[in-house]
Amino acid sequence: MSQAIKTLEMRSVEDAQVVHLQRATYQDSEPFSGSFETFDLDDCYGVDPVSGKTTVTVRCQWGDDADEHSYLQFVLHDQAVHGSIGFDGDVTSRIGYR
Repeated sequence: MSQAIKTLEMRSVEDAQVVHLQRATYQDSEPFSGSFETFDLDDCYGVDPVSGKTTVTVRCQWGDDADEHSYLQFVLHDQAVHGSIGFDGDVTSRIGYR
């Protein structure tokens, strides 16, 4: 059974590369949306070799993970993803189950 994801923490970024997701999942969760910082918009996308689904790697922590440089890989369910270079504002920095 899939579980809902919630934002646990946000942080402000300046001049960042950010991906704005509409329908993504993490570890078979229910779909969620949000804005997430990425290391490089040109290289953050991939294809899962088993499922063939499009993925994106973002800078985000899971649950109570203490590593401030954590990266998570989400599966995209909406290919209309918007990216921003030079983004100033708030991004999701930690997610967890509801």
